[in-house]
Amino acid sequence: MAATLYLIQHFHDLRLHEGRNIGVAVVDEASKVHLRLGGISPTGEYDRGWLRRFNLSTSYYASWSTYLQDAANSGTWDDVLAFQAEKPTNIIARNVGISLRDTDDWSGFADRYFLDMVDSQSHETDSFTDKVRRFLGKSQISVKEKVKLEGKWDAAGEVALLEFPFGIETRRGIDVLAAVPLKNNSVYSFKAAVDAVQRIDRTATFVALTSYNEDEVDSERVNRLLMPLEAGSNPVNIDSADAVENLHDILTH
Repeated sequence: MAATLYLIQHFHDLRLHEGRNIGVAVVDEASKVHLRLGGISPTGEYDRGWLRRFNLSTSYYASWSTYLQDAANSGTWDDVLAFQAEKPTNIIARNVGISLRDTDDWSGFADRYFLDMVDSQSHETDSFTDKVRRFLGKSQISVKEKVKLEGKWDAAGEVALLEFPFGIETRRGIDVLAAVPLKNNSVYSFKAAVDAVQRIDRTATFVALTSYNEDEVDSERVNRLLMPLEAGSNPVNIDSADAVENLHDILTH
């Protein structure tokens, strides 16, 4: 199966030709557009801090995001492409090629593509954390939120208090469960925090709750990002069919 991939980019100054990724669109074989835009919460609120990073006003971005969402939902995506071909605009949908995948879950692919290509912002992390929270509920695992452990960022450094999203008290101490989107900054930030704690205490068990499509398991990107997670923690793909069983196995051994 094939889909056409687009990066939604913002050009603060058209003369510089330096676009920044603010969203993605995946157009599947049925011409359905799976659009993901940054800076908008699941409830439709605009993240003003994120907009400032991209030199975007709320009113300007609101009009563009509404236009793109309406086009994606109404089957008029080609009108967006035709409009931007006629005159330069500060926000464009750039065709970056075709993706061939053995999947029909293009919505899930769009979620992961967005996490890979668009700069992190608070609502992304919150959204993935909410997804992990729902998974933990389904797993019937009772957790504490915002657990804190001592750690050292380097061997000679001072002791710091590090916060993790979830934790479980066990006889051996605290088992840490973290929501870690499979993206460079999230993976390596989590790995650095794990290393910091393990400089003081190596008894805690760390579980990285992440997400990726099973047909990507042998891809270079997934393997590259799983390696640092596997070095200091136990990754669990919450989208896999046996995720709940895998998590229970880790926590009971």
